[in-house]
Amino acid sequence: MTEIIIVICLISFLVVLSKYNESAKDIIQEIRKEWIKARTVYTSAFYGAFLYLILNNIPVPPALNTIISTLFGYWFGQRQAKKEGGNGNA
Repeated sequence: MTEIIIVICLISFLVVLSKYNESAKDIIQEIRKEWIKARTVYTSAFYGAFLYLILNNIPVPPALNTIISTLFGYWFGQRQAKKEGGNGNA
């Protein structure tokens, strides 16, 4: 839930920027393209569930812990590959 609120705020901010800057429209379109992907929706759902459990002091199931760890590893690995000159695709 928190992620959704943050994304809505970010998109609202970018919409305001788009009135003053043409490049902001490109940024908004890129965000829309990213959020349409199933991978992004599932990742957001896992992170949202994880944050909900953490913030409400509820024990996180081991399966969810494994999924979150894998997602973090993939994300950081992809970023590192881009830094080292690769394309970041796994």
